[in-house]
Amino acid sequence: MNSSTVDKPSRPSTGNPYLDARQEWNERYGDYISQARSWKMAALFSLGVCAVSVVGVIVMANSSRIVPYVIEVNKLGDAVGVHRADQARAIDQRVVKAQLARFVTSWRCVSPDVAVQKRNLDEMYAFLSAGDPATVSLNEYMKGNNPYERATKETATVTIENALPLAGETWQIDWIEERRSRSGELLDVKRWRAAISPAFKPPTDEMTILRNPLGLYIREISWSPVLPSSQ
Repeated sequence: MNSSTVDKPSRPSTGNPYLDARQEWNERYGDYISQARSWKMAALFSLGVCAVSVVGVIVMANSSRIVPYVIEVNKLGDAVGVHRADQARAIDQRVVKAQLARFVTSWRCVSPDVAVQKRNLDEMYAFLSAGDPATVSLNEYMKGNNPYERATKETATVTIENALPLAGETWQIDWIEERRSRSGELLDVKRWRAAISPAFKPPTDEMTILRNPLGLYIREISWSPVLPSSQ
């Protein structure tokens, strides 16, 4: 017998060969199974850490730390205004006033030139959004006042007098409307007034940007002739 060989203490036999074999199996492979389970848990934990790290890197990459500014300069190159480029600026009321005046002019003018009349209608509908009360009202108006049919007998020109902001988001537009026969004879001159409630939806496509860069849409509108004041 080799003296270098160390005999392991023998496990007491249970007298049942099946139980003895199961004990032998547990002794030999139980540690292997436990170690394999531990490695699986460690691998899953590592994958979780990697996933969190990747998401964090993507979020940081998409979150720019640079704040862009736009600097307005005059003809001499002096800075006259600075504002952040990543924040929407308040809409200039003068621009809103000009857009509303343009809308009323396109809506009420009647031209014998078919191309001009079509352009007017295109400009008018560029300020309307499907489903808004103003769109429904103006569609009904156009059915009873077809500008192409009117143009065979008369023309109409518009002169904007006032465009004033009222309470809330409502604007009051006053204009003079002059109607003439096709021969140039003056038919009548009337003053009109409209109450307009606009809404703003920034354009998202090139076509809308060209037609309505401000994203101003007429949400509600009502209009009526202005009766002359009694003397």
